[in-house]
Amino acid sequence: MKKRFISIVLTLALCLSGMFVPANAAAKEQETYADLLGLRIKHPGISFERQVEAMGAVAYEASEQPFPSKFDLRDYGLVTPVKKQKGGTCWVFSSVASLESNALMMGLGEYDFSEYHLGYFTMHIFEDQDESIAGEGIDLRDEWYYYGGDSFDVACTLMKGYGPVSEDVCPIENITEPLTMDYAYQYNLIDFNGVYTVPMNNRGAIKELITRYGACTSYVCGESWTMPEYFNEETNAAYLPMWTDDLKQPDHAVTIVGWDDNYSKKNFVSEPEGDGAWIIKNSWGDSWGDSGYLYLSYYDVIMATNFSIAALTAAPLHSSDYRYQYDGCFGYGVDDDIYGIAMTVTAKENQTLTAIAIYPSAFGDMPFTPVTGNIKIYTNVENEKAIENGNCMYTQDISITNAGYQKVDLSEGLNLDKGEKYWITVNFNEKVSYAIDESWEYEDEEEIYYSQANIGETFGNRGTGEWIDFATLKDPANLCIKALVRNGHDKMVIHVDKIPFAKPTFYLLNNEEAKVTVTWKGIDGVEGYKIYRKIKGAEDNFTLLATVDNKTTKYADTALTIGTDYTYKVVPYAGGYEGKSFEKTIRATIAAPWITGLTNDKKGQVKISIQNVKDAKSYSVYRLIGNTYKYIGNTKSTTFIDKFDAKYGAYEKGATYSYKLTVKRGNRTSALSATKSITVTK
Repeated sequence: MKKRFISIVLTLALCLSGMFVPANAAAKEQETYADLLGLRIKHPGISFERQVEAMGAVAYEASEQPFPSKFDLRDYGLVTPVKKQKGGTCWVFSSVASLESNALMMGLGEYDFSEYHLGYFTMHIFEDQDESIAGEGIDLRDEWYYYGGDSFDVACTLMKGYGPVSEDVCPIENITEPLTMDYAYQYNLIDFNGVYTVPMNNRGAIKELITRYGACTSYVCGESWTMPEYFNEETNAAYLPMWTDDLKQPDHAVTIVGWDDNYSKKNFVSEPEGDGAWIIKNSWGDSWGDSGYLYLSYYDVIMATNFSIAALTAAPLHSSDYRYQYDGCFGYGVDDDIYGIAMTVTAKENQTLTAIAIYPSAFGDMPFTPVTGNIKIYTNVENEKAIENGNCMYTQDISITNAGYQKVDLSEGLNLDKGEKYWITVNFNEKVSYAIDESWEYEDEEEIYYSQANIGETFGNRGTGEWIDFATLKDPANLCIKALVRNGHDKMVIHVDKIPFAKPTFYLLNNEEAKVTVTWKGIDGVEGYKIYRKIKGAEDNFTLLATVDNKTTKYADTALTIGTDYTYKVVPYAGGYEGKSFEKTIRATIAAPWITGLTNDKKGQVKISIQNVKDAKSYSVYRLIGNTYKYIGNTKSTTFIDKFDAKYGAYEKGATYSYKLTVKRGNRTSALSATKSITVTK
């Protein structure tokens, strides 16, 4: 079992323009870009010096998968606006940018998540958090926002169930203010699904990560961007050929939103060995660089390392209501000899187990090797020596392709009975490196670090077939594993790969007086639909009219005001997640007439028979020509002959013609009627 590298904080003391700027100064009159560099690199068991020495040691491994020569998430509206960080919080800004981008890709909505919220809960301990992890974590005594972190810290905070919340709830302007536990998850907008990682030196893998999950976090040497020999201010292009005595390691976190294989090497101050650049979203405001963006050469020294590029991914809100967890810190330790992990859960109430969260290690010299395995859940287990002798309630095969904290959804929810004890196991088909929280109590003038492992919580299998309680080891620890539940039995399991729901195809019809009928096509896998309405000139926002089950595909909105425009949405939902909907508008009118019949006479003409409407002045007839219903005439009687005059062309034998009507009563004209069609045979 490898120990975590003790130094939690990488303090950056940089000299720019002859001015010394301490990274954690007690007071700052004006921030420089040097203050905005705040990355902490942590590879458990590997000294920081060893990490720096290893940089650049791995050759490029460009994927052979076909990708476009240029791709930019901004072109598809899948990137949120550039922000300006406070202090050294680049690590949380880049993480949030990635999560916001993925939420857009998933169809969950466009959000402005609070970096202050996630950063604060990452860097503070709370005694009143869930009793199983009460008092665990890191607590910074001074101004936490001038200390470093990384995307894996943020992922662990999110996996605890804390956030994300809206920027409006915890605005960046209040970053110096303390937060209470009340803010931890009370205002969550979405749930967290996990972090997906690839090594920096695999160009094709990075491209695949961006196209599959959205914007990705990346380490860079940001200080080099303040130096004219490495940053071209005219083209906003950055290239650091090699580490120097002054530039020895990454110190900043940014977001990659795309690439350009043909970006000319001549755009850089010194020419790299080839064309090509990553499109980078920075967090220094939109007045810096190219509206907050820049180009980073494929051949920058950082891109030759095997550090991780990471994508944070979203899940629907309330995909879980509670999580059983014993790892209250950040998985800074790693055990390289794990074949299986396990945890115990005693149900607090009747619940449905929907997912397991696991943390195969994202650290080390080698890339993660995909593994298969299985989840098994037992009851009536005497102790860890006899887990497999218990009653197996559930089994599921799994495939793990990625390192990092991530959810593994159960195929079906498993009911947990209040007071019953369950043993959850995850076995791998081969050895993996796995993240752990070692029991550790550390304190100095700047920070407190506290983690506690108790007997009977988590267990590991090192390939001998024997389960070991990790709290009984010489260096006690908890393996990073969580059980996610929804409150109540038989709750629907919301799978990320089953969303977003398709937008329902729906229609609006006004065939009755001051009544709009909404009809739609059903969608598989939903619990039901919510019908929303907005009234032009009366409502700024949509109002929920009704919630119906998944077997209902029609809703009638009555007692409307004739002459008023109404806009409708039909939104599918499941559990706590609502899908998306088109918006359609219709004007409430007098009732539209019905076409009671169509006949084709021997001349090829079409006779249209019309429902008699009381007090009707006239009926107008429309025929589908191309993609539009065009007016072809009117009548005061209840019949109309379409003679196919020269204006719209003669009839074609064997062709199908479609018609609609309106009726005029007084000064009002109805909406178009329903369509009726006929095939001309004469």
